[in-house]
Amino acid sequence: MPAVSFDKLNRELRTVRFYFRNKQESVLKIHWEAGISRGTTIEAGDLLAKIEWRKSGFEDIRAPKGCAGTVERTNRNIPPIKLKKESFRLLYLK
Repeated sequence: MPAVSFDKLNRELRTVRFYFRNKQESVLKIHWEAGISRGTTIEAGDLLAKIEWRKSGFEDIRAPKGCAGTVERTNRNIPPIKLKKESFRLLYLK
């Protein structure tokens, strides 16, 4: 199960709460890559951010299949403690 999914209809990338719920550790922070901001063009496979886990270090968040376009906005205020309880929008595409 991936950490994120792309909603083609609403053009948004979301976290998958079941992914985080099934992990045996907690997230410290999500670190966005330097070039990911409004106006950036992305496509499937692009590195968007990294999840910093409390024990196991970092894990890449890459744009999944079908996720392509220009970034409208990013959500940089995701409370890590809530990732196991709800899904969050990470970014919106035009």
